[in-house]
Amino acid sequence: MLAPDREIANESIAAAAEMVESRLTGQEGKAAAAFCRLFYAHVPAADIQAVEPETLSRQALSAFKLAARRTGQAPVVRVFNPTLGDDGWRSGHTVVEIVQDDMPFLVDSVTSLLNGKGLTVHLVIHPVVKLARENGVISQVSGRARDGDESVMQIHIDERTDQDELAGIETAIHETL
Repeated sequence: MLAPDREIANESIAAAAEMVESRLTGQEGKAAAAFCRLFYAHVPAADIQAVEPETLSRQALSAFKLAARRTGQAPVVRVFNPTLGDDGWRSGHTVVEIVQDDMPFLVDSVTSLLNGKGLTVHLVIHPVVKLARENGVISQVSGRARDGDESVMQIHIDERTDQDELAGIETAIHETL
């Protein structure tokens, strides 16, 4: 039996996954819903309960869309301040999103870099998934399979608003990866 807080968190994740699926069509919607469930699977219940399912859905969809943009082996990185108008959600933090081939010490390397810049890491979401893409669209998502696993990271850090600083963080992450 799950702890009551985990049950509530799982209900929020299920609601978020339904919202994600409703925003996309066909197989992509199903893949996005599966991604959403995997995205939050290991996030502490307290961190999920503190956020509305609508926001959870938008956060997961943001990472999913970044993953869909990835082609080849190169990592994709986005450092931004989500807004309701552009992203459908808002955070009091700057968000770092990374999608790249899974390998040891990725989270440690990135969080060390961020801490070294004097930034506090408030939340790390880090599923490792297998993504199948067809014509630039993610068509299937599954948990760890080892071969071809991709590391998806969404890291919430102290809010920064200076565009040059955001670009510098993104460049430093690319260099670290």
